[in-house]
This record gives sequence, C-alpha cells and structure tokens, in this order.
Amino acid sequence: MNWERIGLSLLVGLVLAIFGISYNRWVAAQEQSGRAEGYTSLYVAFGVFITLLVQGGLQLVWPEVNAFWLGLFAFGCSGLPMIVGSITRYARLREQVRAARREMDRHG
Repeated sequence: MNWERIGLSLLVGLVLAIFGISYNRWVAAQEQSGRAEGYTSLYVAFGVFITLLVQGGLQLVWPEVNAFWLGLFAFGCSGLPMIVGSITRYARLREQVRAARREMDRHG
C-alpha cells in the first residue's frame, strides 16, 4: 500500500470539498442577488471543468485505477456540497412561497 499516494489523494479530496463548499456559497450569493438567472449552465460547466482537471491529475498519480472510480471520488468530493446546497436553497424557497400563500389566504 502506498501511503504517500493515499495521503495525497485524501488531501486532493479535501481541497475539492472546500472548492465545492466555497463554490456553492458563491453560486448561492449569485442566485440571491438575481445575477445567476440564465447562467446556471455556465456555473455547472465551470465546476465540472475544475473537477475534471483535478481528476486528470489524480489519474497521473493513480494510472492503474479506472478513471470511473477516480471520477466518482472527485465528483463526490466537489459535487456533494453543490447538491446539498441546491436542495437546501430550493427547500427554503419553497417554504417561503408556501408562507406567502398562507399569508395571502389569511388576508383575502
């Protein structure tokens, strides 16, 4: 077992997770300010691009590992914060809409 490569890979996973968390916060700020409208596909493409670059670097460290597994690792680390953030933002928005509807129903 090559502990040096494992340690490097875990560090890369941590960096990807930090990227995912930071990028999620930035995207959330863009959405809240109204600047994200029409640009979601670009935000997704940029996140995928960064993740694929890192996956390519991991492939150099682990040439014997199937690219699928390295991609799963990379996209899991960077994508999970984005997925959780998106679902959380949607749930908050849905609750705000429901509360506004209840308020409208109460007032006529």
